Amino acid sequence: MNSTEAVRESAREEIAHLVRQDVVEEVDDVIHGATFDGRRLVLAAGERLARLIPDSGRVVDQLETFPDRGGLAYSERCLWQHSEGRLQQLDQRTGFVLRTIAPRLGEIRGLECVGDDVLVLHSAGGALSRVETLDATSVASVETGAPLRGLAWVGRELWSSTADELCRIDPSSGRVVARFTLPADVEVCDLAGDAEGRIWCVDGRSKILRALRKPRTG
Repeated sequence: MNSTEAVRESAREEIAHLVRQDVVEEVDDVIHGATFDGRRLVLAAGERLARLIPDSGRVVDQLETFPDRGGLAYSERCLWQHSEGRLQQLDQRTGFVLRTIAPRLGEIRGLECVGDDVLVLHSAGGALSRVETLDATSVASVETGAPLRGLAWVGRELWSSTADELCRIDPSSGRVVARFTLPADVEVCDLAGDAEGRIWCVDGRSKILRALRKPRTG
């Protein structure tokens, strides 16, 4: 992995500040999904998930799981991925599919976990649903009011993105409660929050992995 540190001069709080940018050379396709499993970043690229150490950028291993665009999630016991229009629960060590559910939700753009349930950003990012994983029932669904991309818990805050903004959203209402302009030339397809409060972003069209400093939201 080739790494460069990016420093932004602007001190305005409405700007999401880029603090790191890396090219993940070890993956064989563009990176379109990201989550954090408590210790490592998990990235979806091509037919594989790659796990890497955030601070060193070292890829630990890769698992062949055939992920589609639409996000990754981690529930403290397993990984969830979008694949072939379905949600798959994966063994985090081996990548083996433990369970598959098929919620009737199309154009999935992001996943996150809430306990044993999964938050699904769908309808091209225009709706957010909480899906009960026991029977794939959507127990709550709200409109987001904006075409969002990706989902990530950063601490206790839920974050997403539009074409040019990093957004904090209310998970119960789907409403965008804070917006921050993305740095120039930064696009977000999916994102992940780590234990240091950084927001890691992938763009779905390159092997670039970027870290943003989580903005203060009051």
